[in-house]
Formats: sequence, C-alpha cells, structure tokens
Amino acid sequence: MALDTEEEQVEKMQKYWEDYKRSIIAVIVILLGAYGAFNFYTNQSIKNLEIASQLYQEILIEKITAIESITEKVTLLKKTSSNTPYASRSAIYLSKLYSQDNKKESAIKGFELLKKMIDKAKTQLTIIPAGKITYKNIDEIHQLIGANEYHGRNIVTNFN
Repeated sequence: MALDTEEEQVEKMQKYWEDYKRSIIAVIVILLGAYGAFNFYTNQSIKNLEIASQLYQEILIEKITAIESITEKVTLLKKTSSNTPYASRSAIYLSKLYSQDNKKESAIKGFELLKKMIDKAKTQLTIIPAGKITYKNIDEIHQLIGANEYHGRNIVTNFN
C-alpha cells in the first residue's frame, strides 16, 4: 500500500471540499450563530441580575417608614426579575417590615406575600417563616401561610 503523494492528498481535499462545501459552511454558520446567541443570552442575564441587584440595594437603603415606596420596588422587582434570588429576598424583607408594623392589615399583606413565595418555590426552596411565632399563634399563621416548617422559640406542634 503506497502512501499518497502530496498532489494526491491535495486533490482528495479539493474533491472533499467540492462534495461537502455547503454542509461545512452551514455547520460553521450554525455554530457561529449558536455562539452569538449564547453570548447574547449570557450578557442579558448578567445585565438583568445587575439591575435586580441595584433595585434590591435601593430597597434595603430605603427608609423603613417609606413602606409604600418599598412595596412598589418589591413589586417591580418581582415583575421584572422574578427568577432571581433578589425578588425572593426583597419579598421576605417586605414581609418582615409588614410584620413589624404591628397593624393587622400589614401583617396580612406580609402573610399573603409569604404564601405566594411558598407556592412559587414549591420543592425548589424551603421558606421557613420565623419571628414571634409561638404555640399561641401558630395555628392562625399556619392557616394563612400553609408552610411546611416554622421557626420559633416557643413552638411545639406538628402539621404532618
């Protein structure tokens, strides 16, 4: 079996190119398009995370007494970046502010927010309500929220 000469090798490459030119070009174009689309998606994701992070920082910096402004920003964050951890954290922060407000309407808003978060998280994330939950109020809180777990110093009960 003789080795191909350099000229024969060049001829084989030229014939291969002529036979598969369109397929090779199509594969290259598809790969370049996929690479460009991936880079675009990655850059957009990073940009969205940066915007969500900035909005979350604004929420944390906002005065606690400006609960309406915080509520608007949390709502905006949930609408624009609901798949980021910033949306959940801001909702938890707002729920905490509602519970500290000592008004029943505010507390109920906080419970509604926690309920939505728990429903959305399902099995991907465990949200554990905490703070001033006791054996005296756990039944009422559980009816409002329906979480599987709670944290508190004075809780002794089982919901299973």
